[in-house]
Amino acid sequence: MRRRSLFVCRKIATLILIFCFFLVYLGQIEKVFSEQITIRLRIGDKKILYNGGEKMLDIAPLIQNSRTFVPIRFIAESFGAEVIWKEDPDNSGEGMIKLLFTNLDKSTLLIKMHTNLKIVLIETKSGKESIPEVKSATLDEPPFVKRPENRTLIPLRFISEQLLAKVTWFPETKEILIEKDTLPKLLVVKKLRGNHPEVEWEKYFGNQFEMIGSFIQQTVDGGFILTGTSSSADTTQIVVIKLNPSGEKIWENFYKKDKLNFGVAIYQTPDTGYLLFGNTMNQNENTMDLYILKLNTDGLLLWDKTLGESGDDQVFSVKPTTDGGFILCGQTQVSIDQEEDAFLIKMDTSGNVEWKRFFGEGKPDVAKDCIQTEEDGFAFVGTTVNQNGNLSIMLVKTDAYGNLIWQRNFGSKGNFIGNSLTQTPDKGFLICSETDSFSEMEGIYLLKTDTFGAKDWEKYYEGSKSTIGYSVEKTNSGYFMIAGATNLSIDDLLNYSGNANAYLLFVDPYGNKVWDKILGGEGHDAFLKITRTTDLGFIICGRSSSPSKKNLEIFVAKLTSLQEEKPLLTVYPDYINFGILEKKSSKVTSFLTISNDGAQNLMGYLQSVSAWILLSDKTFLIPSFGNLKVLVSLDPSEMEEGSFEGLISISSNGGNQRIKILCTIIDNSPKLFLDPTPLDFGLVKDRVKKTLTLRLHNMGRKNLYGSVFSDSIVISVNPTNFMSNEQSVQITLLPAKLKNGTYKEILKVQTNGGNQDVPILYKTAFPILNIKFCTGSGAAEINGEKKPFDSKNPKVSPFIVNGRTMVPLRFVSEAFGSEIFWDSFTKKIYLKIPNKEIQMVLEVNNPKVLINQQSKTLDVPPMIYENRVYVPIRFIAEGFGAVVSVEKTLGDASCIKIIYEQ
Repeated sequence: MRRRSLFVCRKIATLILIFCFFLVYLGQIEKVFSEQITIRLRIGDKKILYNGGEKMLDIAPLIQNSRTFVPIRFIAESFGAEVIWKEDPDNSGEGMIKLLFTNLDKSTLLIKMHTNLKIVLIETKSGKESIPEVKSATLDEPPFVKRPENRTLIPLRFISEQLLAKVTWFPETKEILIEKDTLPKLLVVKKLRGNHPEVEWEKYFGNQFEMIGSFIQQTVDGGFILTGTSSSADTTQIVVIKLNPSGEKIWENFYKKDKLNFGVAIYQTPDTGYLLFGNTMNQNENTMDLYILKLNTDGLLLWDKTLGESGDDQVFSVKPTTDGGFILCGQTQVSIDQEEDAFLIKMDTSGNVEWKRFFGEGKPDVAKDCIQTEEDGFAFVGTTVNQNGNLSIMLVKTDAYGNLIWQRNFGSKGNFIGNSLTQTPDKGFLICSETDSFSEMEGIYLLKTDTFGAKDWEKYYEGSKSTIGYSVEKTNSGYFMIAGATNLSIDDLLNYSGNANAYLLFVDPYGNKVWDKILGGEGHDAFLKITRTTDLGFIICGRSSSPSKKNLEIFVAKLTSLQEEKPLLTVYPDYINFGILEKKSSKVTSFLTISNDGAQNLMGYLQSVSAWILLSDKTFLIPSFGNLKVLVSLDPSEMEEGSFEGLISISSNGGNQRIKILCTIIDNSPKLFLDPTPLDFGLVKDRVKKTLTLRLHNMGRKNLYGSVFSDSIVISVNPTNFMSNEQSVQITLLPAKLKNGTYKEILKVQTNGGNQDVPILYKTAFPILNIKFCTGSGAAEINGEKKPFDSKNPKVSPFIVNGRTMVPLRFVSEAFGSEIFWDSFTKKIYLKIPNKEIQMVLEVNNPKVLINQQSKTLDVPPMIYENRVYVPIRFIAEGFGAVVSVEKTLGDASCIKIIYEQ
């Protein structure tokens, strides 16, 4: 009897296991069997026992006012809660704590607490759509933030009992045992998503004008931002509409630069504003230009600008790049009399052009859609004209700077127009295009290439009338969704007045049609742009008209997600903002939840692109519909002050994703900032002192002090020492001793907030004096003009004594612009050039000379000849900084050449 009972039990257990594995195979079960959570911790000890294993806390449990406090994040997440912390803007370091517990039956428990407050709000909901029940409770002791660790602690017994956990206190050892049973999850089934997406909602937006939606994407608040064009009889404007997650309009704005304006794309920026891209008609030149607008979060225009050559310029596609910027493609005319070229433009996050590249072969070329490749280069698809005069697909791949790697053209018979492009998992490309090559009607033409642009396969699809695919979006499983229009007549193509239908085509990785779907009403409907949403569904925009509507309207449809056939990576949240952190604070942490929403094991790895981001896990293996929490942390003490933006790169067999990590580090220490740098005196043409002001700023919080100095004798600094958070320092250039040339000096700034070398730049161009004369000649040439040595006596001329050329003293004064004083009593001669700060004292018949108080000896002293004082010209000229050379010798006469910088 006992054996039979055992047999029956085993058989029942086997059937249960088979049933469980069957559910797992169908991808419907999250987890089987019940669990028990057991936590044993001790006051003052960071080490805990968690389900038989060991873990370490950032801060040990402690007792305060007879109540045990534990770190909130640990205890909450141990019970499967989501922790939401919101800092109090009026009280730094304090804030609101929300703990959200979701039970297996989808009921929720939300606990709201505030640091240093005893009142707690407890909100329960029996289901997602139910009305919450709210009650309050009073704590014996409130949560608090422990300094300096900056960790929030909460009363252990209160939070445990709210979750129906059993808490046992052992006073002898100061240990606490927490036990909590979880309910069996055997019958908790994950609903399968149908392979055909369902329409969640459809919306139409119109007014008294014609309106077309050209681009839509999801925003960080779960809503959507939409742009397009609104046309009236005399003007065309760009329209932007902000929608909530249900597709209801929040606000609508219109923008125009000139008479004709067209919206192309819009993207949300990190400040929750928007960067809007479009085209505008320059009426003065009757040409199209690129039009870029920056909007705030409410659609208010902050700034705009236009870009373009002398001919027409139009952008057709804009995509974000991994560096936060954008890649644009379109068509341009460098000049009105030239054929159009395709172009790529790389912009930074503020809409500034980093580079621009043109692609063309002397015939009309256009780029219709562009992407950044997985190799961090770029690619675009468009249209060119082939040798038969027909339109062909143009596929171009470039490097990261837009330099051409290769170009491929496809299509010879008939016309082929490239509309949309995406990269495939094997780093090849899928082109969505249209063609009339296979039929009298237009049809969708899909072309798959390898990474080198060689054709892998091609597929053609047609309907009862023309069918066009305008936009393609890939799914995580390698399938493709094409959005466009079908049943297109000539009226639909020319003026959108026919009975076309919005059209979806879903194909497998080899282009085989899996299914198609028609949407729309009685009149004209067409999808123009499709993008994925965070719930793995789709958001699509386009145009719609019907007999009951007066004007063309924007058509928006939200679709549910598809059933993925492979592992599917999803990550929450899509960014982590650690906020403002003090440099001296301890390590801070947050969590990434990596989930597998597919039907096979998800395998992959994480990599921190930034060294300051630390990860608890580098690799992962997650079963179907499972998840993994990855600890993300950073150490502020190892970082410099400033705002940081880093990335975590997640690669897997179910897709790749990049998670942005943000934080701001503040540092109370002083920090030097200089303005301007370098210091540039520019071109110096005279020997007058020049002064610039160097401003020293303290960007930190403690007082700044230090010194400023230069080793150069031509640079003067005042003051050299300072103790001020805002200090102006006068930097003076002393050109007296300089020669013509280009100079770079170094100014050294040394402070308790950092040291910095400041380049000092200047170029000198003093007037040049060319003097030429010969012994025995009564005149000299000064800058080509003849000047007599003595205007009253033409016989006065230079002569040579003991190999030295002697010239009249007065000639030296007049030629060099020197001040001269003759002491007839002592027979001393005083020469002075003020702008060069040069002084000479000579004495007749005395070889000793003083130059700026330094004694030198002459080979031939000054002398008096025929009642005139003569001095040796080489010594005097070189003493003034001139260059002296003997140009030639004619017999006993010597010709002297002097080059003098005044």
